[in-house]
Amino acid sequence: TYNNIGGTLHHQHLLDDALSSYHQALNLRLTVLPTYHPDLAESYSNIAEIYTAKEDYATALSHLEKALAIEKRTLPSYHRSLAITHYNMSKVLD
Repeated sequence: TYNNIGGTLHHQHLLDDALSSYHQALNLRLTVLPTYHPDLAESYSNIAEIYTAKEDYATALSHLEKALAIEKRTLPSYHRSLAITHYNMSKVLD
């Protein structure tokens, strides 16, 4: 899948290619999943990771905010994904 390809490319430091794959995964997910599906949050978080690596912190933060909004709506307040997203936001804002 595009998400897995994006992860592989990310680990190979092929950031532009990874970003393209992650965007393809997000676009597919947006067409088939409900608006607040957790997989969408995963896609937004993955894209944010790439923008963070590219030092485009404003765009990374925008994607993390989308991920967090979905996670808050779909996950229990103690879920680790919420903590991870908050941590990633703190890195971007630092």
